[in-house]
Amino acid sequence: LDGQVKISFKDSGTGIPKDVLQEIFRPYFTTKGEGTGIGLAASSEIIKNHGGTIEVESEEGKGTTFHILLPATERPTKESSPRPIKKGVRVLLMDNEKIIRDLAGRICDSVEYEYQPTEEGTAAVEAFRTAYESGKPFDIVILDLNIPGGMGGEAAAKIIKTIDPKVKLVSSSGRPDAPSGFDASLQKPYRMNHLVELINSLLG
Repeated sequence: LDGQVKISFKDSGTGIPKDVLQEIFRPYFTTKGEGTGIGLAASSEIIKNHGGTIEVESEEGKGTTFHILLPATERPTKESSPRPIKKGVRVLLMDNEKIIRDLAGRICDSVEYEYQPTEEGTAAVEAFRTAYESGKPFDIVILDLNIPGGMGGEAAAKIIKTIDPKVKLVSSSGRPDAPSGFDASLQKPYRMNHLVELINSLLG
């Protein structure tokens, strides 16, 4: 397709209502009682990070089709982003969504940051304590504010600050502002330039 690769996924389910279709890629939008609304939003950001687009067609009662368009190139594409001012930055991320942990991991790998993911606050605190006591503390800690059934970011941040008051804490959620005790915030799903620019500003 004129320098693009097209991948389509089709199902024969109940389809998506028209009034819902335009909302499905919006972060935190969900029609499921226990859903988080992050999956499709994060998928869209991952595809954008690779220079592509995602489109959807659906008709109630006849199913849904997703079309992914990616650049056809022999070289991997990279999003234009600011250069990290420091390599080897140690990043601890806590998020209960695997797709967000994987996305952050890919971003960190691409700019040569050291990265450790955790799923909830208790594990994040223990990972931070272990690294601090071993003499290899984390430079940046990114904490999801809302963890169903587990310790959230605000509670974890208070404990982490008692271990190392100088650590830079970043809140991660759908809200643009950082709660008290945090140095900055990231709105999910975030892109490579968002994360690199934020870390540059916090460490620069």
